[in-house]
Amino acid sequence: MKKITACVLFVSFVVLSATAVRADALVGNVAQYTWSSIVSDNTVHNVYVTPMRVTNLTTEQQDFLLFCGDFNTSTSAAYSTTGQNYDAFALSSSSVDFYTDLQKSRINDLFGHAYAVAFDLAGTILDSNYAQAIQLSIWSILHESTDNYNILEGSFYLSGNYTTGVVDLTNRLLEAALGAVSWESIGLNDSAHYDLTVYVAEGGRSVSQTLISVTGTPNREPTIGPVPEPATILMFGLGLAGLGLARRRRR
Repeated sequence: MKKITACVLFVSFVVLSATAVRADALVGNVAQYTWSSIVSDNTVHNVYVTPMRVTNLTTEQQDFLLFCGDFNTSTSAAYSTTGQNYDAFALSSSSVDFYTDLQKSRINDLFGHAYAVAFDLAGTILDSNYAQAIQLSIWSILHESTDNYNILEGSFYLSGNYTTGVVDLTNRLLEAALGAVSWESIGLNDSAHYDLTVYVAEGGRSVSQTLISVTGTPNREPTIGPVPEPATILMFGLGLAGLGLARRRRR
């Protein structure tokens, strides 16, 4: 039987500042999620790609959504009955020094343009391909050693159990997040601001994977579709002006 490394299944629902706080203990059921094989630094990992939903064992609240920052740390505590405690920091916090400023910027950009296409404000999945592509893009941003836009190549890449649709979409998101193309060119026109929280297990990253979660409400939701070119807008405006003049002459 293959050993599946679950994307961590514990997270606090509290909105947090840059100061660390004690997180509640949570646990989740991984049976419903999509798994794939990835290779990082020549080591194969079997991972769950779909972002996880969790239950708060402390407050008995359910359905919190989170993404993995790591994939190479044991998550045996995910199957315990007591859960695990995490310290939580704003993504921008200096305490999150295991991500570089460039990585943080790219993650912010990724969530700002793509999150609302994949999920509604309650965290319900609207598009499973986008949901998986966002998770794979996060891992690639954090663990790929070069600016590689292809999720099937490089020092971090997919090696098994994936679909062409997810691969193509991940590559498009990576191209935009890494600045090779504009977000508009891949149909993600608007940008929303999300407060992102990073959770670190008490005892450090050697204890469990880091987690990334959306907290708070965005200022607006991104939309999908082409952006009119300036020339198109000008022609449309001139057309409206012409119609106005024609009506005045008739009168």
